Amino acid sequence: MMILKVEGINPTKKKGNMTREEFIEITGLTDAQLNGEKIEGDFNAPALTSIPDGVTLNIGGYFYTRALTSIPDGVTLNIGGDFNAPALTSIPDGVTLNIGGDFNAPALTSIPDGVTLNIGGDFNAPVKNNCYDSGPVDKIIKSITAFHRVKYWTDSSKKFIKADGIFSEIISHRGNVWRIRQIAQKEIKYLVTDGENYSHGDTLAEAREGLIYKISNRDTSQYKGMNADTILTFSEAVKAYRAITGACEAGIRMFLDKKGIIYSKDVNFTIEAIIDLTDGEFGHDSFKNFFGV
Repeated sequence: MMILKVEGINPTKKKGNMTREEFIEITGLTDAQLNGEKIEGDFNAPALTSIPDGVTLNIGGYFYTRALTSIPDGVTLNIGGDFNAPALTSIPDGVTLNIGGDFNAPALTSIPDGVTLNIGGDFNAPVKNNCYDSGPVDKIIKSITAFHRVKYWTDSSKKFIKADGIFSEIISHRGNVWRIRQIAQKEIKYLVTDGENYSHGDTLAEAREGLIYKISNRDTSQYKGMNADTILTFSEAVKAYRAITGACEAGIRMFLDKKGIIYSKDVNFTIEAIIDLTDGEFGHDSFKNFFGV
């Protein structure tokens, strides 16, 4: 991942907000990136003291700025990761902050009503007014509702969802399928649920396939009555193996890739076949012993 490091300029050199030209010179960003073109990776600017009026920064990773004390009017910050601004003391009306991760501003004591603030992680600032308070996001944004591991909220014109730690704008929603755009991203992606687990994907098919590998708990009681001849669907086989052995999602995916096994809803396995396939692999003995084979 690219990390853009900015040393900043001498703050005594010029009073007031930085111009676009100065900002481009010290950061190496382009004019297009000040107008919303994506900045890949992290933006590490510990000595940055100012941001020009009216810019839009779409930062794919985190944004760290130790010396920034205020954000000027008309600025929009779309940050995929955390926003860390320990010296930030003021935000004026008209600023929009879409933060995919945590919002860390320990010196910020107030936020005007005209600020749009959407946070995917925790809100860490000693703000005390009608709309915000220090603590988890579900305590500071009034419209939020928790559902399993999913959180929803809205601003004046958009709806957002956080599922499996990923904060996204909702483009459309029908049934168990969402079309989404992740913060600081342009591409439309998909989110699906089976009512308990959630999965993201670049395509609807990819998101649906991802559900196969999700498990919400490791309760193995449902497998107690099975034997070597019991037939499981592809999805059931994956969930059973993960629950019984503790194998992780990535490990299951790597194993299937290595064996050249491709998901299909028409593929079934017997318990005995799973034992044979996994011989020599992680969890094989635990799975075999569970069924007394």
